[in-house]
Amino acid sequence: MFAKALRATGIFLFCCLGMIAKPCHPEGSIQMVENAGAIDWEQLLISCTGVGTSDTLVPAAYQRAFVVESARADAIEKLMETLKGIAITSQITVNHIMKDNGTLQGQARELVKKFREIGIHYMTDGSVEMDAELPLYGELLELLLPSSGGGKRIPDGLLCPLCGQPWPASKEVPRELKLIRPEGDLPKPFSGLLVDARGLGLKSALAPKIVNQRGKTVYGVEFAKRSQSLKEGIVGYVRDPNPTQNRERVGSNPLVIKGLRVQGPNRTDVVIDNANAATLHSMPEHLRFMEQCRVIIVLD
Repeated sequence: MFAKALRATGIFLFCCLGMIAKPCHPEGSIQMVENAGAIDWEQLLISCTGVGTSDTLVPAAYQRAFVVESARADAIEKLMETLKGIAITSQITVNHIMKDNGTLQGQARELVKKFREIGIHYMTDGSVEMDAELPLYGELLELLLPSSGGGKRIPDGLLCPLCGQPWPASKEVPRELKLIRPEGDLPKPFSGLLVDARGLGLKSALAPKIVNQRGKTVYGVEFAKRSQSLKEGIVGYVRDPNPTQNRERVGSNPLVIKGLRVQGPNRTDVVIDNANAATLHSMPEHLRFMEQCRVIIVLD
């Protein structure tokens, strides 16, 4: 009887430990998609728990394999639903572009099938729970991210370094030309950009924009080098504005800006003041760090 009780205790502990071992994320760092899974914007990961149950029509010898495969199939469906809940831009979500594009949806499903199984839990009722995780960077970003390139420098409020006159709005600014600010030059270029958007209700997206008060794009997918954006995303989302902790992405001397407000139906674009926008677009060095996606947005 003691052995029987010990075995029962072991089963109970196994189930409990399985439940404890499920992946966890810092509270507030993820976006939950109802009845599906979660999007961790800091790590660029989606995750879920697939559930598999037994079927009386399946022979007992194959029941375990069937339940595990059932959990795997459920995980795929939940990851797909989670993926559809992601905002791409301030206007569209993944669901929008998949709705009328069966080819794209099929390609996304094939990538979702490559998810990482990070835990499997055999429950006392015979069901199975499978913890699944899938990176958003790499192949998925390649599939979902809008085209890169084509970003134009904004000369608003900047002067020609030769004649000292305002740069004509209709004239494109040469990439390597350093423009002058009316209030004087900067002591040295910044190493990255950190936008503090706390308190604005900003939502995360795959391709957000930073715009000036006139609605012109200061930074977005247009300014990012695609190879770099596929590795780590257009921006890094964090909840700690401490530049020491974010130095790996934005360097030791980032330009720190307080966001003014958000815009767009999906509330994913942040507006900054015109003066800081001009600072960003005044130097070729700043264009280069934007190409490398050395940009962080701080969320609540």
